[in-house]
Amino acid sequence: MTPPANFRSFKAFFLASSLACLLACLLACLLACLLACLLACSLACLFARLLSMATIIGCILLTFVFWLGAAFPSYRYHVPNGLRVACPPGVGGCRTGDTSLGEPFSVCDGLGHATCAGADFPLNPFGKALKDADFKWTQALCNADSDGDGFSNGEELGDPCCSWKEGDGPSPYMSAMNATHPGFSSASFPSEYSKPACTAATQPEYKSPGMAAFNPGEEQRYVDFIIKNYSIPEKRTDYSDFVFNFDDADHSIYHIVYGIALVDQPKLLHHFVVTGCTEKIDPALQGTRLPDGQPGFCNEPIGGFAGWAPGATLWDMPTNAGVPIGTGNKIVGFNINVHYTDGDIHKGSISQDGIRIYYTPTLRNTTVDSVSIMQIGRHGEMAIPPKRERYFVTRTCKVQAEKELPIVATFYHAHLLGVAMYQTLTRNNQTWDLGSQSRWHYDDQAIFPMMAAKMTVQDGDLIQGTCIYNSMGRDTSTPMGLNTVDEMCFTQVNVERPTNEEGAFFCLGDIWSGDLGSDDDPRKIAQLHPLANATDKWYGTDDGFALGRVGENGGECQLCDDPSSFQPDTIALQDTGRGNFTCKDITRYVEKGIVSCSDVESLASICCSQTCKLCDGPGQKLNESKIGGQVGGDDYTCKEAYDWYVETGGVDAGGCDNAKRLHAHCCERGQDEEGGETWTTAQCKTNLMGMFSTCPKTSALAGCLPLNTCTPDQLKPALSEICMANTPCRMLVDTLEANCAHAQGAEVAFAMLHTVESYCNDAETDDKNDDITTSTVPAPASVSSSARGAARSQSESQNSSTTSAMPKQVESQTADADGSVRRALVGGAAFAFAAYTLLVA
Repeated sequence: MTPPANFRSFKAFFLASSLACLLACLLACLLACLLACLLACSLACLFARLLSMATIIGCILLTFVFWLGAAFPSYRYHVPNGLRVACPPGVGGCRTGDTSLGEPFSVCDGLGHATCAGADFPLNPFGKALKDADFKWTQALCNADSDGDGFSNGEELGDPCCSWKEGDGPSPYMSAMNATHPGFSSASFPSEYSKPACTAATQPEYKSPGMAAFNPGEEQRYVDFIIKNYSIPEKRTDYSDFVFNFDDADHSIYHIVYGIALVDQPKLLHHFVVTGCTEKIDPALQGTRLPDGQPGFCNEPIGGFAGWAPGATLWDMPTNAGVPIGTGNKIVGFNINVHYTDGDIHKGSISQDGIRIYYTPTLRNTTVDSVSIMQIGRHGEMAIPPKRERYFVTRTCKVQAEKELPIVATFYHAHLLGVAMYQTLTRNNQTWDLGSQSRWHYDDQAIFPMMAAKMTVQDGDLIQGTCIYNSMGRDTSTPMGLNTVDEMCFTQVNVERPTNEEGAFFCLGDIWSGDLGSDDDPRKIAQLHPLANATDKWYGTDDGFALGRVGENGGECQLCDDPSSFQPDTIALQDTGRGNFTCKDITRYVEKGIVSCSDVESLASICCSQTCKLCDGPGQKLNESKIGGQVGGDDYTCKEAYDWYVETGGVDAGGCDNAKRLHAHCCERGQDEEGGETWTTAQCKTNLMGMFSTCPKTSALAGCLPLNTCTPDQLKPALSEICMANTPCRMLVDTLEANCAHAQGAEVAFAMLHTVESYCNDAETDDKNDDITTSTVPAPASVSSSARGAARSQSESQNSSTTSAMPKQVESQTADADGSVRRALVGGAAFAFAAYTLLVA
């Protein structure tokens, strides 16, 4: 019998009891006098209520028993050869093995249970012994003979000398032998068996450094972050953010060793997602629910994806790796996004859940990053259809990596319909499995170790990630969403890199879905059900998100008023680690529907040949004798700069951007030709601050400002300081370079600032101009070596994420980067265009 997923069905029992009570009352009244009627009524009601309570208690016990007996796939990793145990004679629930992976013809997944399917009682003798050993492979468990067949558990599983520990690779002997089940005496060895000598052949070929533990000699510290008595809302699903400061300032950098969940409400706590904060929060707000959600300064990844769900360990890393935190890494706090579920059932619940982070000032040599192959949480169009036995969501993506990286683990996440998870890596037409789980359990969301496989990921590899669902029990479609009864699809690969080096890898490719046949191998899904034949397919980003449907929302995009001026091979965007995007690439992305034309209109100055002139605005006059800057130590005048732009058009300097910078320095400003007044300082403040007032104060995801550029929290103080100090608005460029140089996409966003200069003219401008030193103004041809270059260097040294560089004329380079262009474009060009339209509206 399958227990109910929650206790909603108990309401039916109460309703039934009430109905039984009413019927009994009516019957009693018809057969007896009033007194007897009342007596019978009372007894009937009491009996019905007792029956209902007994049913509830029985269901609770059944659920508890089911939880204890569930065959969690990760338990197989706790014992040697746990993935290769053959089904013993006469035992049901066997799975057909994949001999290409070294599995026997018939595999037993539920090693500790009465059947090989698991989730049944009683536990077999080995299951009881493993539970008594706290699910650890100990010397005592290895040497024991749990099923009494005359062979030790270690002998049956291929570890006769008890030299294996969790995370180790197999020994040559273990790989060659056929593991037998240590919980059933019917699975006996051949009569000619004799215990092997303890030699190199019985020693693991790979010795794991261990996982989620301190090393000998490391200084051990920990900190607890506990939620302060949060009243969980009485609704099905609740997502809340809680921020905590990291106040240990003894050292500038620490390494996280691992983390655990401190669970106070096991019936309601669904999962945690942890991100880093670059600023501290008001201490009085620590541990309290933030009404505006996650602050803009708390969206920094900490070692890639950092999350917890039942069965998982936070930052489950090998003991030679850590994740840097502290003032030296600009992580001075933690945001914990918490998902609670079933608050409408368990009413009045108070949360004191939290996390404990174990960390050390003894820095480790390597860092682990989590790279999402698929990261589908909420999506308005994606859904799992009902009555499907093997419905899949999958993606093939091509790796972009600067160097070869060791793979240390894989991770999967889905909800109640998820039944299997797969990842593979293909290189030179050869495919390897990446910790796939042919039986996946919602309550066992563990990280699966891969170090013993000694696999790597490198540039050009193809990675396939697949989630498989069984929706036979549902009558309606299940959307991709945040509720527990919705679905998700996360597949991730964890890699290891030197701590002093930046970045992991990106993976580019689209996402599609469909139905697997009963005999289809999910590892061959790209060949059996290719993307080209799929009906439902979506554009995928380089970090695994799904965008719009392939082929929809596309169209033509004419960047240039004069089509003959279009420069297809000009580099429109340059992104370290992802390649260069040409103007031709940009229009192709619009045609494919990845971005809209409005997202890229600000690139017209780069992609369209034009003549750049100084002081060509209404009522503006060139100050010909003023020093504009220096080239090679020699001064040049504004007149010389003007003549150079007239002769060259400014294309070699990256379009007209540098001309606009000189524009503010070399041009005398006044009223326009129609007599209209320029902006005052107050108008500057009103217009610029208004541009951000419509954006969420604490969220950069709602469409106004993307995550990968300056957030409102960064820009508002800078804008306020500038305007309130009566500083000329054209100085926004320099100030925002200093305040936001570390932000991804900030370089491209400078185009917006040049537009600001054209409209933000102060009456004090002329006086202020005389105070500007010539060293702050770059020469016309030195865009890449100007303050922007310095800002880019600062960005690269401060931020592990890649940073967009200013576009420049180089040889044509085409990047196959459909998935990453959305981030690059929206991070810069869309920001610039949105700011421009708000300013001139």
